[in-house]
Amino acid sequence: PGLSPFFSDGNKRYWTWYLAILTFVVFFFFAAGFGSFSYNQTVESGITEPLTVAEVKNYLRLEGFIDNSESISSEFDDDDVIIETLIRSARERLEEYTGLSFIPKTWEIELTNLCGGFDIPFGPVNTIIYLKDDEGDSISTDDFDISFNGRILKSPKWANMTMKYEAGYTVLPKGLKDAMYKEVAYRYINRGDENVDGLSKEAMVLASKYKTTNWIG
Repeated sequence: PGLSPFFSDGNKRYWTWYLAILTFVVFFFFAAGFGSFSYNQTVESGITEPLTVAEVKNYLRLEGFIDNSESISSEFDDDDVIIETLIRSARERLEEYTGLSFIPKTWEIELTNLCGGFDIPFGPVNTIIYLKDDEGDSISTDDFDISFNGRILKSPKWANMTMKYEAGYTVLPKGLKDAMYKEVAYRYINRGDENVDGLSKEAMVLASKYKTTNWIG
């Protein structure tokens, strides 16, 4: 009873600090080693962007950023190189923001899954090419368990494994495609401005519901 947090104000302060420190230590060790990963992107398969230059030019015309009286979109090619660059830039920015692969890619990651439930990053995951243990030996598909949606590695609960897998959308969801349009338009009308940092607010709003959470953000 003498150590109860209800016994005195001093005990309350002691227990508050004790639980705060304990929570910090548990979170630190969990984040540092129980579900961590490092990664390497090995291949971007072909790099066919989700938007074409023609699609973006038509979108810019509809939004009033290209004068409709000048020419039809197929004839207005002055900014084609700029638009092509903006498409790739928008895709890469939104991939970083959402934690997803907008186009097919091959990833190789080193991971620790001591608690199970490891969230495989940069999805959607399409195919697991291999999973290896800390000695580089392949783990049979019968010996590891992936969730139905392909996002979660349930087991084995081991450290220092290596996974290689194919990920990415074959058809980008409309919400993410619209976010790319908004980001390209924002960059197009503000090209040359020095203080244009981060994603446009409209693109972020559209992409936010797709955003994933993992140990890199």
